[in-house]
Amino acid sequence: MYFIKKYKKGIFNKYSAKKDKIDIFLKDTSYLIRKIYFFFANGFKNKNILIYPHYPGRKAGMFQLAKKLNYNLTNKIPKKYELAVYWEYETFRKEFELIDKISKHKKVINLKSRDISKKKVDEVFTKIFGYSSLVNPLEFEGKCVKKGDINGLHNGQIITCPIEKTDENYIYQRIIETTNEENMTTEVRVAIINDKIPYCLMKHKTKDDLFSVGFNKSKLINEEDFFTKEEIQLILKFCKEFNFEFGELDIMRDDNNGKIYIIDTNNTPQQRLGKDKNTKKTVYNNLAKIFKEEFISSR
Repeated sequence: MYFIKKYKKGIFNKYSAKKDKIDIFLKDTSYLIRKIYFFFANGFKNKNILIYPHYPGRKAGMFQLAKKLNYNLTNKIPKKYELAVYWEYETFRKEFELIDKISKHKKVINLKSRDISKKKVDEVFTKIFGYSSLVNPLEFEGKCVKKGDINGLHNGQIITCPIEKTDENYIYQRIIETTNEENMTTEVRVAIINDKIPYCLMKHKTKDDLFSVGFNKSKLINEEDFFTKEEIQLILKFCKEFNFEFGELDIMRDDNNGKIYIIDTNNTPQQRLGKDKNTKKTVYNNLAKIFKEEFISSR
């Protein structure tokens, strides 16, 4: 996910295109149909959100909640727009010069969220929670997880320490034991909008699929059924320190010490929710409702 993509100009937006002009034409046509529908649904008014520099895919949270709210998403600066979202598919963001200028007169969501590397996640996590998920692989004895610092690589592997030499492109993380009654690992995806949590999705994977994108089972849970009130406050404090206004966190609780660990962040959330239609409906309704309350109605 977090790799440089080729963006091609369409009539209305710049899109990530795998194919040719036909792909761009279809994306533009789809955008125009939505725009016409929203125009009539809004009482003959166009409502726009600038999303810059990249245009989100159909499964992205921003795409779905904008659709729920009848807002056009565009990465070409329109004459009138409510607010802007800094949406760049990079671990270390680069294209913030224009969005910085826009922030002088418009609200820009995630304006300062420019580094979501795993090293940065652990740095802020350690500051807020007082403990780290990382180990020194040169001295640590036993097994640990080695995985890339860049987001979206899914290249984790379990290695035996100590090792002779470290790789600066990787982090070395303690193995967080989170097995459930079915001997599957447990991870909770926590959505964040300002200081609100729109939903928590508990995901289970087999140990063989530990570093894969997907999951075997999932269910929506109430955050207070998994986290203590103190932990919730620390999570929200982490987000504030991390300049994280909108996105998702991946959190695990270690069975051995009972502590939680924020292991990943995503400021361009894709909402991988599985196939259950009721789950998707609940998630997108919650996202749209809270997004509107926090960023639109309050203005």
